[in-house]
Amino acid sequence: MSLDKRAYYRQPMHAPIHLRVADVREALPATLVNISGGGCQIDAAVLLQTHLPMRFSLPRPGLGDLVLTGTINKIRHTKHDHTYHYGIAFEIAGEDEREELSRFISEEQLRALEGTHASAAAPRSTKRLLEQRSCVRTVASFPVRYTVPEQPDVTYEALALDLSTGGMRIITDRILRREWNINVNISLPNDGLRTAAPFMPLSLLASPLPGIRNSRGRYVHSLSFRNPSAAAIDEISRFIRANELSRASRSSP
Repeated sequence: MSLDKRAYYRQPMHAPIHLRVADVREALPATLVNISGGGCQIDAAVLLQTHLPMRFSLPRPGLGDLVLTGTINKIRHTKHDHTYHYGIAFEIAGEDEREELSRFISEEQLRALEGTHASAAAPRSTKRLLEQRSCVRTVASFPVRYTVPEQPDVTYEALALDLSTGGMRIITDRILRREWNINVNISLPNDGLRTAAPFMPLSLLASPLPGIRNSRGRYVHSLSFRNPSAAAIDEISRFIRANELSRASRSSP
């Protein structure tokens, strides 16, 4: 296959990666679905904005990692598994980098034909990949306050059911529309947790996901955080670690 044709051929991958996105301090767990000389598709559980610069690395046996940079130019959402499908356009620095990428794709094609690449087997379901993500979700119950675009001066109350660096579930008496970007204010609980310092209040922008569940006249919503700050990710991660340690100690005999 010529170099020009390889630029348009999308090689299936289904490989786990760690995605680095501008303004997000923590690497995001994601799945590289396919790759070509011009771009790739990446699946992730976190909602990101278009035109954000990003980069990730791919291992090469016997060589250094192949580092690829680009921008998000398309987003598609899958309702049944809460997955975001991102179209990435690569930014190739020069002919040497373009040739390295072309060689990597050619080697992946050979591995797939020989049955030595993971994509030669039946790919794991997206749900299973999301369950294995490093974005750990902890079960926690605490009050949440939020505002909606239609009434920005009115604050509504909800109860958190769980929390991760990528989002959370809440129960409230309102139906939240999917097209809204809501502002969520969180005061993480400190009681019963062994922490060096109290958790700071967080204000996050979030999008409601499909799949509302009715629970005795109230509604359970899944929320996806939109581009949380590095400080917010660090604070949520610190709470998750403390809460999981506390849960583990309570369950120990």
